[in-house]
Amino acid sequence: MGQPSLVPPKRDGTTLRLGAREGLCVLYVHCQTNLVEQWRSLFRSDFDFEDNRAVLIPADGTYNTTAFDQIAAMALCYHRDKRA
Repeated sequence: MGQPSLVPPKRDGTTLRLGAREGLCVLYVHCQTNLVEQWRSLFRSDFDFEDNRAVLIPADGTYNTTAFDQIAAMALCYHRDKRA
């Protein structure tokens, strides 16, 4: 493991883990959420996705930062938004 993570209060969101592969940054979320499904429907043309587990971001730095910000916010507020 050894991957950095962002851990929101459990009642608010789900953990984001950061990983790397050749040419990619990988943002992982818990596979039992529906976040990747939501992201795939919203940002299909902006990112590639891995199953129900991760969004793949080009490591060269060219990506839609507005979409990325929304992806991160959706994960960090996942449980709070489900209650709303």
